[in-house]
Amino acid sequence: MRPDHPAVAGPERGRRVILSSTTRRRAVLRPNRRVTSRKRGGGNRQLLEVKARSRTVTRQRTLAAIWISVRLAAVFLVGGGLWVGGKKAVDALFLENPDYVIRRIDVATDGTLTPEQVVAAAGIEEGAGIFEVSLTAVRSRLEELPQIRSAEVERALPDRVTIRVAERHPVAWLVPPTEGDPYRAPGALLVDADGVLIRPLQVAPSHLHLPVITGVQTDRLRAGEPVLERDVRAALELLRVTESRLLQARWEIRSIDLSKGYCMEVTDSRKGRITFPTADVERQVGRLEALLGWCEGNGRELLTANLVPVRNVPVTFVPTPEEEAAAALPAAPAAEVPVKRATPVRPATPVKKPRTRANG
Repeated sequence: MRPDHPAVAGPERGRRVILSSTTRRRAVLRPNRRVTSRKRGGGNRQLLEVKARSRTVTRQRTLAAIWISVRLAAVFLVGGGLWVGGKKAVDALFLENPDYVIRRIDVATDGTLTPEQVVAAAGIEEGAGIFEVSLTAVRSRLEELPQIRSAEVERALPDRVTIRVAERHPVAWLVPPTEGDPYRAPGALLVDADGVLIRPLQVAPSHLHLPVITGVQTDRLRAGEPVLERDVRAALELLRVTESRLLQARWEIRSIDLSKGYCMEVTDSRKGRITFPTADVERQVGRLEALLGWCEGNGRELLTANLVPVRNVPVTFVPTPEEEAAAALPAAPAAEVPVKRATPVRPATPVKKPRTRANG
């Protein structure tokens, strides 16, 4: 409160004044409102003072708003001028500078794609400004190809762009049930170890020796997408496990038939046929290893085996030379057994006993 307030003026000025709770609450809620007294004509003087001060505050606020607007306008003008001037300078020094033009595109790949195919997929040409090429966009376009796993694009000033491509390496062919030759079948697809499908742009020599997975409906499959069929996943797992256990030197897979749906009929390079269940593939490969170990220890070659049964596995072996020679010999004619005629047997005539009279 002001010192000249009637509540503290007069003979009791300087003494501590205790305000009521109502007065304190009003002062907190309305701190800027002046408490006026209408005693002795003081109310008109205080109202005039409030009006004069409000005009001063309004004028000061208006001047401050104008000053802020002028400063903001100056900042925008200076910033716009700097941006326009900087853009023109960048265009003159870099974008339109004939020294920063692409004159060489280096391509490094680890697969069957040619440099021309990679450059065409990247969408860049020699003669374009090197700073006009978006490296992120070029990498995205390259990685959209199903054949490419990842790509790196670098800009080397003043005139060179380097592209490094890591391709997907297929591990098998997927062939529809009605097609037998994967190299001529229009619906044949390649698949890598992750199950991603690849439509080959050209058949490379390395594709000729890949195993063939048959019995798969490929019309619903799309290149660049992972295959989700359980049987195909089991076949890929079989290829992965045999490669990790180095079984290919002893047993090389040539084809996997999935047409039955509940098992995989595998044909090896020696025309042997092994039937696998589609579940617990790694354990089934361990059982096959045991069979191959027994065959090597006993000098036999596995011809067929059915690993679907848990016990009493049906197994056949390639005939040995002795067995083939014995099978080639003509069979000895069977000895004729003499046939005797049946002798008719007549029943014997019963002998009648003579009757005797009893004595007496």
